[in-house]
Amino acid sequence: MKSWLEGDLAYEIYTGTREAAASMESSIFRLETDKFKGIALAPLAKANFIPDLIMMYCDSKQAMRLVTAATYTDGEPLRFSMAARGLCSDGVVQPFQIKRPVVSIPCGGDRLFGVAQDNEIVFTTPVDGLEGIIKGLRVFEQTHSTEHLGGETELRKRYNNLAKRLDEKLGRPTS
Repeated sequence: MKSWLEGDLAYEIYTGTREAAASMESSIFRLETDKFKGIALAPLAKANFIPDLIMMYCDSKQAMRLVTAATYTDGEPLRFSMAARGLCSDGVVQPFQIKRPVVSIPCGGDRLFGVAQDNEIVFTTPVDGLEGIIKGLRVFEQTHSTEHLGGETELRKRYNNLAKRLDEKLGRPTS
């Protein structure tokens, strides 16, 4: 049997050719062998250690808010790689190595053994970025919420102002 890196696992399951399988395996994120002794996982409220990463299962609306919040501090869009076949690689090793948040899709193993639901996606961030994400979430709540029924959000006000300035520049009548 050929080795995992030569595509044995992925061939005819995730890819149609052994070459594609080997390419897939060589491109996924993985930890260096002999550098780490293991991995510790725990619900955040029960962890008796300071984690390197915080992983959150969420729906697409929650993920959108988390991504928006994650870009609040530095303005950098999230850029990541996803094979959607290994949450261990996509959602754990990758953010650990790139030191940035990622969004991932639960894989078959996570659905089978972790009981991930069909409507869930995963947002993982290094713990160092959590303070900025919390601040970004607070700002998101302030700028995307209304005080009362029929109220206008800060975001809507800014879009309306931009549209008005664009209409004026193009010589269109404004209301």
